[in-house]
Amino acid sequence: MGVWSRVLYNTTILIIKKINKMENKMDNKIEFSLQFGGFYHSVHSDILDNELEYILEENGNAVSENDEFNEDNIDWRATHDNYAKNYLDNLNELLELNLEYKGLHSPKYYNFSTDSIDCAIDNITYNYLKHAYCNDNDFVKWINDASSSRDGFHSFCSGIEEVKKEPSILMEYIFNYIIRHNGSGDYDSEELQNEILSEIKGNCGAEIYFSPVDKKKIEYNNN
Repeated sequence: MGVWSRVLYNTTILIIKKINKMENKMDNKIEFSLQFGGFYHSVHSDILDNELEYILEENGNAVSENDEFNEDNIDWRATHDNYAKNYLDNLNELLELNLEYKGLHSPKYYNFSTDSIDCAIDNITYNYLKHAYCNDNDFVKWINDASSSRDGFHSFCSGIEEVKKEPSILMEYIFNYIIRHNGSGDYDSEELQNEILSEIKGNCGAEIYFSPVDKKKIEYNNN
């Protein structure tokens, strides 16, 4: 291989490595928890309770232990998972985002926390939101207050400068701000929530899932 051929070869390899590095960086997503309100004594649990009441009324005598639509036969995990997916889908559509659903996190006990949606955001959108909100005086003022230590809460990331160092924590604060305090784009927070809830109720987002009935068990109990 001649000198110029070797130089060209080495340059090509360097370019390929840089492109691969950039693509890998773009493919990396930041995971964070979306605090949407959870299912413990919330507007979301009220919607599911109303849906369940409607189902039981429509199915008349659906209260015996052998009935498919028995209250004790509800698959709450599947029901909540479906609801959470629909919540994120509608948030994405309204705000023109592409957050990826990773799962639903439910605490063992609801004393200090409630359900949250585990999701992921791509680097391009993350950097856009970071730049937009970290240069917004109202958001900076809010996050400085929200992230500070107070009675019963010791903060490990206090203030905007510390929060910015932790991408996942920053995204949690930004979406908490959007959903609960300031809204985004054409929607304030209340309008955004109302639109999401309206879509959920109208598009099977609040569907109740029941576990399959054990037919053999039913036959045994009826004998």
